[in-house]
Amino acid sequence: MRLASNVTSPARIRATSFTCRLTNYTLELVKKELNRDQHDEIMYRNSNVSSRLTCKTSEVSLESVSKPTLSNCSSLSHYKAE
Repeated sequence: MRLASNVTSPARIRATSFTCRLTNYTLELVKKELNRDQHDEIMYRNSNVSSRLTCKTSEVSLESVSKPTLSNCSSLSHYKAE
């Protein structure tokens, strides 16, 4: 599922797995929203084609999506909600 970068109102996405362009969101915003659910797990990976954010969660809430600030990820990093 590709999310538009011009989303201004709160949006809810229900999915077990989806991929969106990392450049559409800031790392801080995505981590903050995903950390609300203990079962959320996000993986950042850098692709030769484009940087993408792969999320596995039951529900993701994105509010007040700010302008793109992060375009690339270095190597492979895993983040888990605490």
